[in-house]
Amino acid sequence: MNIFKLIIGKSLNYLPYALIPSIGKVYNMHRKNIRDYDKSTNKKEWIFKRTYDIVEYAINNIPFYKEFYKAKGFDISQLKSFDDIKKIPIVKKSDLSAVTLEQRSNTKTAHYLANTGGSTGSPFTFYRTPDQRIKEMTYYHHSWSSLGYKKHKLRLQFVGRQEKNGCTYDFARNQIRASVYEPFENVIKEITKINKICSLEYIQGYPSVIYEFALFCKEHNKEYKKSGLGRTIKGIFLNSEYPNPIFRKFIEEVFGVKTIASYGLSEGCSLAFDLSSGIYNVEQSYGYTEVQKEDDGLHLIATSFDSFAAPFIRYDTNDIVEDVICKDGILESYTMNSGGRSGQYILDKHGKRISLTGLIFGKHHKLFDYCSQMQISQSGQGKATIYYVLKTLLPKEIKPEELFDNEGLDITFVFKELEEPIKTMSGKTPLLIKEF
Repeated sequence: MNIFKLIIGKSLNYLPYALIPSIGKVYNMHRKNIRDYDKSTNKKEWIFKRTYDIVEYAINNIPFYKEFYKAKGFDISQLKSFDDIKKIPIVKKSDLSAVTLEQRSNTKTAHYLANTGGSTGSPFTFYRTPDQRIKEMTYYHHSWSSLGYKKHKLRLQFVGRQEKNGCTYDFARNQIRASVYEPFENVIKEITKINKICSLEYIQGYPSVIYEFALFCKEHNKEYKKSGLGRTIKGIFLNSEYPNPIFRKFIEEVFGVKTIASYGLSEGCSLAFDLSSGIYNVEQSYGYTEVQKEDDGLHLIATSFDSFAAPFIRYDTNDIVEDVICKDGILESYTMNSGGRSGQYILDKHGKRISLTGLIFGKHHKLFDYCSQMQISQSGQGKATIYYVLKTLLPKEIKPEELFDNEGLDITFVFKELEEPIKTMSGKTPLLIKEF
């Protein structure tokens, strides 16, 4: 790593984003939106106006929405107040996937191609505007500030692609980027070098990766102490994956700091943050988020206020939530403790869906005392395989199935040990994997 570049970059990052010509205008606008919504005495009107504007825009600029609403018997004249938002037909990913990318997009506005596998693993491609990246940055910075984060403070981010020389400095984001495939021995050496020059104060990445790093730090205490990370770290930001409460507690104990987990969509229509409580607080000024009761539970329904290249309006995220708290008819918070991504389930012998977050994290499995990761696959209805990665050898007289709580489950489990967890191309460690 170029330490000189790091010193110069960190110094220049004292300049606030709000003053940088290329992004300052958008950054300031969204900071103002956050403040205005929080101070608003009529939040329903605030949400309604922005929802009305994006619906009107979609009807006038996106062929799909014009035809979809016509087929559903919906007209914008029906939108007169906040309560009328529920009259807008809910759109599913399958509805959008049934038409061409051009039919559901406006390519006249600035855009770039994005995609997501979503909760079901089905690829879905759409356009985003460059401004949406700046918007996300604004909201993440606002949330992270609760742990003292400021732009000039250095953070380490584990990323899902190979980085040149293992760790590199990203000047634009003032962060050290480390590949999830880089040996932790090399990462901790880089941290040691960095902390001699300037403090590395935050870590960001998938919970499963940071958990593995926490395990390494605990098992290599001499190297961890030498790095100075225990002295400099102020907080940890958990991205994307559902944060296993067991792993999360371990991370916070090892590093002695709090974590912030985020729920968001590549589609850019809903965002929420969990400040170490298990409760996700909704950012309604980011996009309007509702809940809709379906056969498998409460689904999050989301509307982006400014996805002008490809609008998502009353979009079924296919994510299931619980413990919903509303105030004056507006969703304030929810939990994902036993619901999570709706594609993450297996079937018992009777065809009943069993949530994986509930199955793996909702039960107290003594196997977690010995393993660092657990994943699952299903070969047939009522048949599943548990894959586990040991951190401590099992006593010879104990079998893994004896440490797994399957009470009340009509599923036959087989257990297989792995040397390391199965990861996606981006470095995630999914709960549900293919049989192999």
